[in-house]
Amino acid sequence: MVHLHGSLLHPRCFACGHPHVLPDGIPDEPEGGRSIQPPRCERCGGYVRPGVVWFGESLPTLAWSAAERAVRECDLFLSIGTSGQVFPAAGLHQIAAQQGKPIIVVNPGEMASAQSRELCLRGPAGEVLPALLARWA
Repeated sequence: MVHLHGSLLHPRCFACGHPHVLPDGIPDEPEGGRSIQPPRCERCGGYVRPGVVWFGESLPTLAWSAAERAVRECDLFLSIGTSGQVFPAAGLHQIAAQQGKPIIVVNPGEMASAQSRELCLRGPAGEVLPALLARWA
């Protein structure tokens, strides 16, 4: 598995990029929430941010290379819960199609028309994937 867009479980400092360790458990929150300052970096004092790629930021080079390699080496390409229209990540689907890989798309919304080796399954991933896996078990 490649975390192409990062992970919420791995926050880091805005300023220096130092990883931030999340405390165990989920804090009690008042109903309606509250306004709090983001945590500070223990190394430089900068604000800590989620460890995900935001719009306008580049994808991590190593993760992108690993994803491209995985697509080229895969036997089956699964595209789950994405419109397939936001690049560069949408390019992985194109790579799979160009290489003639069989593709299964799982998405609750409208999907582009399927290509010759593509199966489109419309519905929530939490329902479609267990049903799909049960058929292979």
